[in-house]
Amino acid sequence: MTKRRLIRIYPGGERQFSSNYNPVSALNAGCQLVALNVQTKDSHLAVYDSLFRENGNTDFVLKPATLLNSEVPANNKKRISIKVIKGKNLTTSKKLIDTYVSLRIEGVKDDVKKNNTKTAVTADGKNPEWNQTLQFDVTRSELDFLVIKVKETHYMGLKNDTIGTHAIPIANLTEGLQTVPLEDNFLRKINASVQLEISIKDLI
Repeated sequence: MTKRRLIRIYPGGERQFSSNYNPVSALNAGCQLVALNVQTKDSHLAVYDSLFRENGNTDFVLKPATLLNSEVPANNKKRISIKVIKGKNLTTSKKLIDTYVSLRIEGVKDDVKKNNTKTAVTADGKNPEWNQTLQFDVTRSELDFLVIKVKETHYMGLKNDTIGTHAIPIANLTEGLQTVPLEDNFLRKINASVQLEISIKDLI
């Protein structure tokens, strides 16, 4: 249906709150317009925004070929290895804080379930070093997103606050060493980043 018709998805009219639903399932069904509450700056909006940011914020992006043509094979299995090296300027406070990095996949159901992991906590909160490699096997890389969150943990892990977030479509990941800028809880760029080393391998 989405190959021939323009379909718009939007929050229910009787909703009383401005929380956002996850737009990925609608996007992966081929829906062209997915309306979210822009006043709610959450990870769902960050994922949706990342789709257009990677196209230079030109207000549109082409669908994956598998959603445009049923004859295009949907086998895009990949193994993604991400070495989380270090963080930079994660806090302006002089006190020591415990920080860690959480990596998660948003996308097709099977990929979301098995790919939620995080690095160990380190006590150097401002410029921590983790040097840990996290690995993901995804089945539909053209439909998945990587969500990176840097968090501060309190009270022996009973409370966690997000320091910064970055989302990117898996299809737009590039291999090699790279510095990833972070955004705050209002999706504004902050002077903080994490350094990653990424490798991508095709799976048969």
